[in-house]
Amino acid sequence: MAENPLQHMTEDELWSRYKKSKEPIVRDFFIRQYSPLVKYVAGKVAASMPNTVEFEDLVASESSASSTRSRNSIRTRTSNSRLTP
Repeated sequence: MAENPLQHMTEDELWSRYKKSKEPIVRDFFIRQYSPLVKYVAGKVAASMPNTVEFEDLVASESSASSTRSRNSIRTRTSNSRLTP
């Protein structure tokens, strides 16, 4: 199996490379890297959201109308609520 050319780069180097080139291989690396964290956080967020917000919308890796609608809905609810200590 071929060696992954990205595995010897630091995360900062990879981010710099992606910002400059927008290479799909680097983007895919980050998607695979952060997917478990995104799913964990989305699960926590989804538990406190109304049934109209779907877990799949929170973890979608590609833009879609439904995930954009959910993000806008979450943003609106969050900006209208106050956190208490």
